[in-house]
Amino acid sequence: MQEIRRAAQAAEGSTYQVVASTPDLQRDGFAIPAEAWRLETFRANPVLLWAHRRDDLDAVIGRADVSTSGDNLVAEIEFAHAENEFAAQVKRMWDAGYLRAVSVGGAIKKTTAMSRDATRVDEIELLDLSVVPIGADPAALAVARVPPVSYTHLR
Repeated sequence: MQEIRRAAQAAEGSTYQVVASTPDLQRDGFAIPAEAWRLETFRANPVLLWAHRRDDLDAVIGRADVSTSGDNLVAEIEFAHAENEFAAQVKRMWDAGYLRAVSVGGAIKKTTAMSRDATRVDEIELLDLSVVPIGADPAALAVARVPPVSYTHLR
């Protein structure tokens, strides 16, 4: 059943691939390698937020399926555009190319100083993934719209 739902959503164009985090030094002075991410808690509650607004129900604009791929944290995001008018507005702006950035919110557990202005994060729990106008990681951007999936074989 979930496969049918995902196929229908992909056909509607509501699923997108993003790079959520890279190991490069970010604007906030942190570098987070892929192996530092702890994803279990997030996967139990995979909300996609608007601008890290964790205390606003309207800011829940979708959900995200996260994983690591090579050196990056990546995700497939899905907008809740049928259930939330604000999410629909964000999706329209995303589809039009006005928004392309995402940002991670996390609870840092362990770090190592790299220099006076740079810190490597050795362990971090992912708390949220957010669509944002400008993120701390300049490479955390939309990669592609997931192509529509043919589900004619499910008939």
